[in-house]
Amino acid sequence: MTRLAEARPPGLTYRLILTADVTTIRVARKLAEVALTNWNLCHLHLAVTTVVSELATNASKEASGSEIEIALFLRDGWLRLEVWDRLDVIPEVPAELDLDAEGGRGLWVAEHRADKFGIDPHPDTGGKTVWTMWMCGGSETTDVPA
Repeated sequence: MTRLAEARPPGLTYRLILTADVTTIRVARKLAEVALTNWNLCHLHLAVTTVVSELATNASKEASGSEIEIALFLRDGWLRLEVWDRLDVIPEVPAELDLDAEGGRGLWVAEHRADKFGIDPHPDTGGKTVWTMWMCGGSETTDVPA
């Protein structure tokens, strides 16, 4: 079983390993819904569930049949969503949204719906993590490592 490459600091965490397939996207979305409800962050529901759906769709299409990992962390006033897949290819975020395209919107949506966005390659262990973050209150600490 492959896990996200870096250990995360202590805090509230929801994590799920899925087989990359378009039929598991709703499971990733449900994980986000449960986390947001339990953390009383329902005001982030639309943004987070939209982004997790887009990122899980991307991972499922690109890494079909392999494992992907969906994780949500709450710490220091930030909600962080991560989607890991085993592919080493780092996709480019489109400069503009093409509403007529059949695909290619996921990263653009993630970048524009979250407060922070990034893609971390894992050259030592393989794969990459696409992550997004939303400020949600709590601690005044905003210097959260990406």
